[in-house]
Amino acid sequence: MNKYFLFRHVVAFIFIATSSNVFAVNCNDKSPYFEKEGDSYNEIEDVKPPTKKQKSNLNELFSRFENKSLTGSRSLINCIGPESAAKKTTTKTELTAELEQLSNGKVVINIESYNRKKRTTGDINLSYFGTNSPDRIIKLTNNKLEIRSKFRQRAEINEEVTKISVKSRKLTIVTTSYRFGRFAYKSTIKLHY
Repeated sequence: MNKYFLFRHVVAFIFIATSSNVFAVNCNDKSPYFEKEGDSYNEIEDVKPPTKKQKSNLNELFSRFENKSLTGSRSLINCIGPESAAKKTTTKTELTAELEQLSNGKVVINIESYNRKKRTTGDINLSYFGTNSPDRIIKLTNNKLEIRSKFRQRAEINEEVTKISVKSRKLTIVTTSYRFGRFAYKSTIKLHY
């Protein structure tokens, strides 16, 4: 067997094996913020709205996707069952979407999804910022945005960490959700025009 051929396949196998572990999520994994904040994790703090400069940067980040017919896909990793025996499931759907920026700074993405395997449709409505939003900007650059939202729903503490990246005509939104500081689901949405 050719040494180069063997070497190339060994390198490819190592890359695939290690790269899949980097993004692996397990049911009941702790939120990085849960670890860092300890007891104060359960406190819900008031969030300041984005500054004028941040609003300008957000407008620049999202404006290229307004008034465009967006298409793409979603991969949803979900934990189902009781906490002690939760199992991961993965669902893949096809998407069509529209993005809109409102005058109060709110960014709204209305998505229609189609699950080809189950032959079902659904709606996904994402919104960021705006009045009384729990969204806190962690990082904002010309092509990347990281948001952390923490809110109480009924008696549950919910946390979402959303990473949005823009590259040319592509918009990627990765949201990792935690309930009571433990992993609940991860949604990866990839849209383009």
